[in-house]
Amino acid sequence: MKLIQKYFLDDNKTNRKDILSEIDKLKHLDPMGIQKTNIGGWHSKDLVGNDKFNLLNQSIIDVVNTNIFNRELIITGLANSWLIINNKGHFNSKHNHLNDTISGCFYIKTTENSGNINFHINDKKEVIVPETSMLLLFPGVIYHNVEINNTKEDRIVYSFNIQSYNIRGKDEIFYKIVKEWQKNDK
Repeated sequence: MKLIQKYFLDDNKTNRKDILSEIDKLKHLDPMGIQKTNIGGWHSKDLVGNDKFNLLNQSIIDVVNTNIFNRELIITGLANSWLIINNKGHFNSKHNHLNDTISGCFYIKTTENSGNINFHINDKKEVIVPETSMLLLFPGVIYHNVEINNTKEDRIVYSFNIQSYNIRGKDEIFYKIVKEWQKNDK
């Protein structure tokens, strides 16, 4: 299984237009956001409890259950999720997520030159050019960074993690699948 999995989600299964209006509300309530790996831009607090993202979350869960777990395990939810909004000159520094985690991002809005995502695997770099409605899934242990947004348009990304406590099934199966996924970069 390829380490970075790419899918495209239908707008009817993501509620993308409603999410865009929810983002305006979230930014109004918390204009500073939080600082994590973002250099400039806006990073939301955890959104797991926000029901405006339920349809998108369910679409993500369906993709993972079908394509990563082959229905051998069933995901019950996301561990955490957040929004990143990068405008001109903003980027995200190199980082990774927790071991034994499935991580991902869904591109709510992006344009050409708004910042590629780079995955650093051993001594190789895999560059992915983002597209609106694209979902990326990858083992959380992989280091990645986001290049500078060179446009005046916001690049809006919904990011998330899935951990073993988010599944119905045996932990050892989850860990086995994630470990095998990490080893098999084909």
